[in-house]
Amino acid sequence: KNVVLIGGLNGYGKTSLFEAIALGLYGRDALGVSARAMPGIRGGERNPREERDPEEERKREERNPSFREFIERALFGHALREGRNSCRITLVFEGCRGGPIEITRQWHFSNTGVFKAANVDTIKIFSGPSRAVVVPPEEDTNPEGWYREWVHRNFIPITQATFFLFDGEAAAIFAERNMDWQVKEA
Repeated sequence: KNVVLIGGLNGYGKTSLFEAIALGLYGRDALGVSARAMPGIRGGERNPREERDPEEERKREERNPSFREFIERALFGHALREGRNSCRITLVFEGCRGGPIEITRQWHFSNTGVFKAANVDTIKIFSGPSRAVVVPPEEDTNPEGWYREWVHRNFIPITQATFFLFDGEAAAIFAERNMDWQVKEA
């Protein structure tokens, strides 16, 4: 029940569709489930629910610019050629209470196509027929963490995503990966 398999010839967009769904739901954390992400990306292999220090994130980005390179390569090429300086993924789901849930993540770039990593992504969530805006409480000091937790509660937690959302070509990679903390969390 509720298993979705997508098939098609090579080069027809199966992996691109999968990556769009994963990136739309989880943002940077989704790269841990992406087969095309560069080997240095470890976004999904550390617990995404733990607090993140902005300075540590900056240092991590300097050590491993793979997320920036992935976004520039995988998502922005066509838009840059058309003179746009952002790209976005919008996902619309039928909510369990009958109304739609819409999640949009947007990434911003310089006019030369360089990813503006200061704001990793912009996320907007609308819920129900009235399209009520879903936002963290004003007093929340970690909106990125709040959105992460919201997706965790309303969809598949990223800690379980590697078990349920995967590109079939990457099954062997996931089978060999040390996923102890994901198993414990799940």
